[in-house]
Amino acid sequence: MDNFNYDKYDIKRKLNKNFLSRLKSYQLKKLGKKYARNYDIGNTIFISAVPRGGSTWLFETLLELIDESLGVWEPLCFNGNANAQLTKLNFNSRQFINPQMKEQKFESFFYEILTGQVPNLYYIPLKYANLSTKENLNLIVDSIKLVLKKFEYLNFITDKIKNKKHLVIKTVRSHRLLRYLTKNFEIALYILLVRHPCAVVASQLFHGRWDDAKEENNIKFPVVNKAILKKNQWIKRILIEIDTPEKHLAFTWSLDMLHPLSAKKPYPWFCVTYEDLVIDGVSELKKIFNLLNMDISTKKIEKVLQIPSSTTKNDSNVIQGGNKLATWKKRLSEKEIKNILNIVNLFGFDFYDENLKPDKEKFSNWKPKYELVY
Repeated sequence: MDNFNYDKYDIKRKLNKNFLSRLKSYQLKKLGKKYARNYDIGNTIFISAVPRGGSTWLFETLLELIDESLGVWEPLCFNGNANAQLTKLNFNSRQFINPQMKEQKFESFFYEILTGQVPNLYYIPLKYANLSTKENLNLIVDSIKLVLKKFEYLNFITDKIKNKKHLVIKTVRSHRLLRYLTKNFEIALYILLVRHPCAVVASQLFHGRWDDAKEENNIKFPVVNKAILKKNQWIKRILIEIDTPEKHLAFTWSLDMLHPLSAKKPYPWFCVTYEDLVIDGVSELKKIFNLLNMDISTKKIEKVLQIPSSTTKNDSNVIQGGNKLATWKKRLSEKEIKNILNIVNLFGFDFYDENLKPDKEKFSNWKPKYELVY
């Protein structure tokens, strides 16, 4: 970890983002549809997490370790070119679909996602953005290089799309869709990633994208499905308790987690905590690769796990070398921590507390406090 060049990595990360901004999405969409015909949906890996839950790290790690893989980044994000489709389907930022529902428009939309037909969101491997070996790259010069390399890149991504054997999809808006997806689409593996609510909320409040949650009476927070609220009055009673930004975000975290974790066991997905990935990433990734019938060496996994995700903040303990799990302890006040844990406890989640790690026994044996009625 001490030998990793974070300054150079941060510049490569910025360059990586510029690739997408230089391309026409329709060119990629055409390629995606063409080569999806020969793709086996049974090779798709789907990661579901909450925002700031660690999914980018797991996503990028799997892409680095799995040969001939291609990533699809946030296909349910309203900021991307999938916006028109999401709007047409009347989706919201935390869409829920009853697992029993049978509608062709939903099946067609998710089939396109699971077979990689949303190429405007294709993930570009960081190693391809390595345009210089210099420590201090000139971003202006390299941006020009990126424009000049457009056609070279299109050839590169065409080969990636054409020859892909595995799609790795990651989204932070699918927890409430997991039951529907697992019931209707058989893929290689669904992964449910869980992270400490205090860590998630602290990261969201610090990030800036969730500043709306700090505004009084903002109707965007917490994120609630009205149909679920109408059929579950006990959730409505908890909603009355929401009066601070951290409570808003803790409520959303709780609803996100409630949908998949209240499903019947054994779950039709692999469940892993972010904390376990940090503490014993090799062991957890080995479990994933065993489920995928892949043989990845321990040495290779250890090497890739050293690389922070492309969305890691520079002042994070991941970058600064501190305890990767303890950042939220310095970002949240005691009152905020208490408020967050009070809300998640009202939902019955007792496996997270003031400790950095979840209680494994409680997590494994967790049962919903109240029935979730659909």
